[in-house]
Parts: sequence; structure tokens; C-alpha cells
Amino acid sequence: MRVRMIAIGVAVMLALGGCGAPEPRAQDISLWLVQGSTPAPVQEYLIQQYAIYNGGRLSISEMPARAVVVRGFEAKTGDFERPDVIEMPDYATTTLAANEAFSDISDLYSSYGGSHLVSALTDLGIYEGKHYTLPYQFTTKYVYYRKDIWALAGIEKPPSTLDDLHQGAITVTDKNPRRIDDFSGFFLANQDWHDGVSWIYARGGEIARRGEDGLWESTLSDPQTLSALRELQQLHAGANRAPWDSPVDRPWIYLNDIDWIYDETGTNVPTSVSAATIMADDSMRTRVGDRVRTEMGTRTREWNSDTFGAFALPGADGGVAPSHLRGSTIGIIASSPRQQGARDLLDIIYSRDFQTMLGRVGLGAGNEDYWEFLGDDEFAEMTTAIARAATSTPTAPGWLYVEQSGELQAFFTRVVRGGDIESLASQYDDILTPLLNTLEPPG
Repeated sequence: MRVRMIAIGVAVMLALGGCGAPEPRAQDISLWLVQGSTPAPVQEYLIQQYAIYNGGRLSISEMPARAVVVRGFEAKTGDFERPDVIEMPDYATTTLAANEAFSDISDLYSSYGGSHLVSALTDLGIYEGKHYTLPYQFTTKYVYYRKDIWALAGIEKPPSTLDDLHQGAITVTDKNPRRIDDFSGFFLANQDWHDGVSWIYARGGEIARRGEDGLWESTLSDPQTLSALRELQQLHAGANRAPWDSPVDRPWIYLNDIDWIYDETGTNVPTSVSAATIMADDSMRTRVGDRVRTEMGTRTREWNSDTFGAFALPGADGGVAPSHLRGSTIGIIASSPRQQGARDLLDIIYSRDFQTMLGRVGLGAGNEDYWEFLGDDEFAEMTTAIARAATSTPTAPGWLYVEQSGELQAFFTRVVRGGDIESLASQYDDILTPLLNTLEPPG
């Protein structure tokens, strides 16, 4: 890729030299990334390659996801400091596109991969038929489980259908073969709707849809969605015995034999295994395993396939469920005066070399042609299978406001705590439908 970029750069300079009129191609641009999304060596690669390809300087800034979203709105007007290219969290992409924050890059879609770009994230960047962002990277969720505890409960193989998972988790809970206090066959986060919505998708339900009049409506009251919610409620009742206020940001502590967590006073409190199954991001597998000491004397986690296992959330009839895919997209800020430089940076990002690099550092690349570089072990195969089957959040213009409102989280929390599902679904359909169709930030 480096040779190709140099060759392109030489060709461009020769063409400009022969013509004499155009200004030099070089432009100094800025890229804003979500904090922690892109390792330092990958950022350095972008800076070096941009200097070769464009001749200008690329500066990169990182900030928390919420700050990136706010800055995306500010950049629309051009009255604030703005980037030229920006990484956008999946949940904010469609709303920013609907608010005309990004440049139309539909002409780049095919050359950057077209239908080979991960569809669940591609769809988020489409508004009124135009592409405003493209997939940058993604993360999937595995179901991690304790093989040893499931085996002690009489279940030797991972479940192959959603029903098998439900029944297996309840059986493991009831048998509790190691007699653990507050033991859960399946620990599911009470305050996180992202896990719950996967059950709806797996059963063929939806949480929102666009009507023939072009307006969006919340569909929590649809029959298939209600059926999936009843299943989820039953699973929580039968397999999730953890206290309601259990921390959800470190789910691996419930699976490991020994771990630690900070309590409300900041004290580091030891924990022990209290669940046989969890759902967590693919990157969390480095946090699951036996606690061992390295040659340097530091403590780390080592995956032990005799004790631990992982599988994709199974579908209703087997295979892989169409679960909720999280990730980010990337686009060009519409008000940037350096559109050519921004496009040159996208050329680099969607090049084979960069997409390959993402895979080699363990990130899900936007173009599935390069997923082979994630590796060839069971985890790489699982990640790609989940990503291919995955679906996105609704591409409604107001989806960002749905997430920011906390109403969807409140709905799922009340469902899993035993609330009347039909009544709650009707109540929250009325709350969410106006938000789905909101363009400007509420209030």
C-alpha cells in the first residue's frame, strides 16, 4: 500500500505540473476519534501514510464518545473548533446524518467495499438514500460460560438454540452444583438494554419501524416483540439470582474464581465466581480466565478451555442470532473547507493495509474482506459469524435522543423485574415514538 500511495502521489504531481494551474494537493487536516478506539501504533500509521499520500499533516485528537457527539453537532455550524474527519459512535450516526453534519460520500461507497462493508453499520450512515458515513470498526458480544459448572449440572455441550440456552441456564441455576450463594445460571445486566434487545431480534421482533408515511414508530407492542420480552422476563426470573444493584460494567468478575471490584467507598473488594454464564464484549476475553503470574512477576488472565468456553448467542432455530452490533462509523464534516484532504484520509482508512492492520490488533474492520486477519481461532470465527448475522439499531433520525433519554433502559429494567409487559410496552411506545422522529435535540 505504501508503494501504491507513493506512486499515486507522483502521478498527481506530474499531472499538476503539466497543467500548471491547480493548487497543490497538500492539506493539513484533523481527525477526531472516540477515546480508546484506535491504538497508538494505528494512529501513527495514519499520520505517516497521510503525509506520503497527501503531503499535508494529519493531527489526531481523542475524546469520550459523548464529547465526540456534541462536537459533531457543533461542527455543523462551523462556529466552533471542528475536525475534518470524525469517528462517530453507532448510536449517534443516523441522527447526525439527518442533521446534515456530514458530507455526502455516496460516490466512495463502491470503491471502499460496497456490499462487503459490514451492513449493520453501513445502514446507519444512509439517510434519504445517500451515504454520509461508512463503517469504521465494530465489537461483538459473546456468551461466556463456565464449562465446568455446566458439566457438573449435566450439560456437556454449549446450547445450539435459544430455547436450549434458556432451559440450560435455568437447569444450571436450579442445580447450583457448587452450592454458591446468590448463584446465577445466567447473569444478565438488569440495567443494560443492549443484551435484551438481542432476544427481540432473535425472535424476529423489532423495537421500531418506519411507516409508509415515512414516520417512525416504536413497536414494543408488536406480538413477536412481546413474545420475546416474555421469554427474557422468564429467563431473568429463572436464571438470574444476582442482586438488582449488582455492578454491570465488569461482568467477568461473576465468572472468574477470584477477582476484585471497587465498592462505593473505593475499597478493592475480592469477589468469587457467582454465575455460570454472562454476555460481554469480545474484547473481554482477556479478562476471563485463570489468574496467573507472568515471567515479569505481574498478574494476568490466561484462558483455560477446560474451565471456560464461549459461543455466539444462538438463533431461535439454531445458527447465530441476529444480535445487536455495536461499533462506530466515520465521515467527513460537511462544513470542513478541506474536503479533498479528508477524502484522501478515507482512501487510506479503507485501503487493504489499514483494514488489515485493524484486524491484526484485534479490531473488527469495516470491510469483511479483511476479517481473515482477525485470526483463525474459535474467537475469530465467532466474531465474524456474529457480525455477519448482526443487525443495527433503528435508522430513525431521532435514535440518538432515544438512547440519551434513558427510556429504553428504564423499559427493559422494569420488564426484567417482573412488570406487566403489555402495559409497559404500550406506555413506552407512546414515549419513544415522538423521540424517534425528532431531528433537533429535545428541550
